[in-house]
Order: sequence, then C-alpha cells, then structure tokens
Amino acid sequence: MRIEQVDVKSDKLFTAADINGFSVKNAIIETKDSKISLLGVRKLTFENVQFLVPGDSLNVVAASDEDVKFIKCKPKK
Repeated sequence: MRIEQVDVKSDKLFTAADINGFSVKNAIIETKDSKISLLGVRKLTFENVQFLVPGDSLNVVAASDEDVKFIKCKPKK
C-alpha cells in the first residue's frame, strides 16, 4: 500500500503492527506526538516526508529487526 501527496494533522503520529509493504511518500505530517510505534513491520518506507513534531525529533519505538527506512525525511531519523 502506498500513500502519497498528503498533508496530515493529527494528535498521534504513527502506530503499526504486522505490516508487510507500506510506504508514505511526499507528505507533511503535523502532530502533537513524536512517537512511531512498530511491531512486526516489514518493508515500511517513509520517503520525502516532513514530520512537524514536538522537539523536532522522532521517537521510534521498535524491535531491532523491524524493516523501516527513512529516505530524505525531516527531521532525519
């Protein structure tokens, strides 16, 4: 699944479980939360995504074997 060209405003950032093949591309995500929670994630890609989050820093909570890529994102992960 692919989500492209979106402008999102939300309270929570991103939580995902048991995903295989998901991408967010060319997006702006503004949220009151900086936490990305992942469990059982494979082939998750954020490309050219601007995260407008508190502290200008992402907090990724995931097991070490999660397959997540951040390509040309701000702030950088």
